[in-house]
Amino acid sequence: MKIRATIVSVLILSMDISPGLAQEIISVFGRVYAHPQNGPGYFQPISNVLNNALSMHWQSQRPQTRLRVGLSLVATQSFIPDRYHTFDASYMSTVDGQRHVVEAPTVLGQNEALVVTESNGYSHVFPGGFEYRFISTAVPQLSVEGIWNSAASLRFITFTIDEQVGRFSTFGLSVWHHFAPYFELESTILAVSAGYEDIKAGDIWDASHHFFQLTGGRYGSSLHFYGSLGFQWFTQSIRYEEPFENFAVQRIDIPANNRLLLKLGAGYQWSILSTGLEVSPLAPFTVGLQLGVKL
Repeated sequence: MKIRATIVSVLILSMDISPGLAQEIISVFGRVYAHPQNGPGYFQPISNVLNNALSMHWQSQRPQTRLRVGLSLVATQSFIPDRYHTFDASYMSTVDGQRHVVEAPTVLGQNEALVVTESNGYSHVFPGGFEYRFISTAVPQLSVEGIWNSAASLRFITFTIDEQVGRFSTFGLSVWHHFAPYFELESTILAVSAGYEDIKAGDIWDASHHFFQLTGGRYGSSLHFYGSLGFQWFTQSIRYEEPFENFAVQRIDIPANNRLLLKLGAGYQWSILSTGLEVSPLAPFTVGLQLGVKL
């Protein structure tokens, strides 16, 4: 049966959870990708996807002249490039004792295992992926704006996945400060922001995301547009039981390698309604949509 998602992080952020899926994925990882030689390559595309997705829409970017509290939903969609579907996996040959490299599917690659059979009949099996062409996420967000030219946003979710995996939780916080008022720049967006988010699923998976960005743009009575440039960091850690070492608990850390943050965005504010659209053109190409209310 084809599994509908990639790893517990993607499932949770997509609000599409299947009980027991996390154990199944980690079990496969433990059997086949127990060695850090191949494990990071198999799961690394997930780090890059979430690195972009979690950087989207932390604030509306528009400066507020009075205290406002907002509640919104931030949804993103990341489009998976072809190069994220395969990686260079290696195996130790039972014929010549040398390590060989093959192109194997990542967790986002084709839903078909790669089997390499040597001349002596021994086979090396590399699990298939889940053929994802895009990944969607959604998360609620609470914001407070208009205090000393600053803003702060909070993301928080917690619930139980199942009895075996345990609880899922995410906590994120960002702060934002506008500098344009100091220089009396009317209708100008000039700001700096930073934030982080920690995600945890039981004892088998956790991740952390950090970002720092500079933003510039313009705003009118209702519409605003802007661009952001900065840096972002994401690392996911997977823990699993090593079946060949008396089921000792092993851990592999998998950082993202798309650290440059670049976003273009626009938003519209009318009365208490606040909407926004952001695009990150760097791989993986990601679109973010924000919809909420501000009181």
